[in-house]
Amino acid sequence: MRAGRCPQLKRGSLGRKPQMKPNSRSEIIVLSLALLVTLPVLLGISVAGLLGARVGWPGLWLVVIAATCIAVLVWGLQAPTGTPAMQRFGAAFAVYAPAFLLGTLIFTAMGLSTLTLGRVTLVAVVVAGANIFLAQIFFTMGCAANLWECP
Repeated sequence: MRAGRCPQLKRGSLGRKPQMKPNSRSEIIVLSLALLVTLPVLLGISVAGLLGARVGWPGLWLVVIAATCIAVLVWGLQAPTGTPAMQRFGAAFAVYAPAFLLGTLIFTAMGLSTLTLGRVTLVAVVVAGANIFLAQIFFTMGCAANLWECP
């Protein structure tokens, strides 16, 4: 090798984008489940907190109950035909209700008069993140009690 020359790199190794491996089916399922568990809670808690700050306790509870019902219905109606009702709606209730109740309890502890956009957003993000773990715990408890079929 002559002085001043770089050793040759493999042809085409520079300037190329790294090759992405296709996502496995399990990665896609986990990602869609994380979105399915967090997004309704994030939206529901945000709207409940903002309406609770403006209207008061009735607005907060109305939105929490409505958001829980909507999330459970959307989950339940997406289940295949012939799925038992407890598996359709009971599992969804076990996934969403604890998070909505947790958010409501946090808003209650903070006091509705102290809620600002930043605080509501922070509570919504924290509760949605916590719901990733809460959903697993309560879903597994339902599985252990044979309330619905487990994957």
